[in-house]
Amino acid sequence: MKNVNALIFLSIPFLFVFAGATFFNPWFLFSNKIYLQTISISSLLYTVLIFVYSKKSRIIPTRELFSGNYYLAAILIIPGISFTGMLLFPVNNLNLGDGILLLENVFLETGIFGYQLTLDEFLEAISHSYLYSLIGEGSPDPRVSYRILSWASGFLFLGIVILFSKKYMIRPVLIGLLLSSNGIILFHGYVENYTIVTLFLFLTMIYGYETIKRGETGLAYILVAVFLGCITIYSHLVSGYIIFALAFYCYVVSEKGNFIRNTLISSAIGLGLVALFFIYFIFLADVRADLSQTHIAHPPFYPMRRMFSLNHVYEIGSCIGFSCFVPFWILSHQFTFERKRMVSFLAKPENLFVCLVSAGFLIHGITFNPLLGFPSDWDIMSFYWLPITFLSVLVLHEFGTEVKQYYPLIIFGLLLYTGNFISLNKIDPAKEEKLKSILEVTRQFIHMNRNEIRESQSDQKKFYMKTSYFLYKTKMNLLNLEPGTEQISLAKLNSALEKELNSNRIDPTKEWTKDYLQRLTDFHSRYLTLIRNK
Repeated sequence: MKNVNALIFLSIPFLFVFAGATFFNPWFLFSNKIYLQTISISSLLYTVLIFVYSKKSRIIPTRELFSGNYYLAAILIIPGISFTGMLLFPVNNLNLGDGILLLENVFLETGIFGYQLTLDEFLEAISHSYLYSLIGEGSPDPRVSYRILSWASGFLFLGIVILFSKKYMIRPVLIGLLLSSNGIILFHGYVENYTIVTLFLFLTMIYGYETIKRGETGLAYILVAVFLGCITIYSHLVSGYIIFALAFYCYVVSEKGNFIRNTLISSAIGLGLVALFFIYFIFLADVRADLSQTHIAHPPFYPMRRMFSLNHVYEIGSCIGFSCFVPFWILSHQFTFERKRMVSFLAKPENLFVCLVSAGFLIHGITFNPLLGFPSDWDIMSFYWLPITFLSVLVLHEFGTEVKQYYPLIIFGLLLYTGNFISLNKIDPAKEEKLKSILEVTRQFIHMNRNEIRESQSDQKKFYMKTSYFLYKTKMNLLNLEPGTEQISLAKLNSALEKELNSNRIDPTKEWTKDYLQRLTDFHSRYLTLIRNK
């Protein structure tokens, strides 16, 4: 009876994808309908065959399956194929992430200041934009820097996978499981600020797992973990949810009686590093961060009544379904049918550390309000894909004899991932034309206003740039509309707002800024209404 229940449980993903492709067309299934139906039915039949004909076998260590050069070749070929896919099939779908808006902003700020400054994702933004400033003259498309850093991060990610797999003799099929989650598309030349942070998050997890497993103790190990955590947080503030795992790490690695001391020292150093960064870019830098344009001042948390709504459950489920469906389902199967064994697995501190990384980002997924919707916000909502996937690999590595029953699911995940990255590689001509048009307007603005913006006060440069660009962009769009009463009225108001902004560029008062932003908001509302009606 247990085998029948397990068969039914492991068949659910195939039936789910088949039903989704046939009847519902959810956002996270990008592949062709017939392709999805085919791989779903084939995987279901394969699962049935395994349960009907396979017999219990002894645990065969990886060293018996692969020896010497054969194993090394196996763990090199799989990442090699993965990296080839990253290079040949970059993500061209501009509906994922911030898309055109992101490219417009990085093009604008890099053109004015030489880099983009945003506190939410500082290291990501400044790395992509600074690289673009170095090669921008030869490539007018800012995607080039995102692609380079995405591929570079993917290459280093795969290097870590190879070293870890070689050390612990991870089965090649489990390497395939790790590299077939859709979260890997972040390394497919993905145009967003989530590639470097993913690399450092993985490095932090590997470091924590390794040192705990070896039984290392001492403040020095804790400080290294704190340093890696700070770099990860610098890359993207959402990674701050790793704090739960780092606190546990400090507890495990501290010598007896030194936990409180080590916690205070490491916390002071970690907070000090983060505080210095914020203090400099908010109060001291030549180009200072505008807190009105960051989630730090206005974190987009869901109201409690919506946090546990059916709609939000669907949002979380769809992100898991897209980013790490197969690893999540393998863990669910283990928790459902092998609960005692999973409890023993998580009793090991190195495994619990990885589990706490997953839990931290699941809390983020529950509490965060995806402002852009889906598929745009899949990346910021799905930080948990990597720790969940890594945890599933560790589980199956430890329970070696169980891997066979998951072959259909792992192959299914690989086929889903392959279909998705091929589909996401397709170019939308309409989006490309829109991007080209926007970047041309932005280029004109940069040419006319760069020097004036650079001469503004340090704490006003970002505000003045964003506001004057908004007015310039809306002015150009209004000129392209057919003349009408509202169009003429908005054009005059636009001109008046632009003159008022320029006259208050030097040392604007808080009262004027508040009143001006209110009138600017009213103008924007009228502008959007006009555009919609056209």
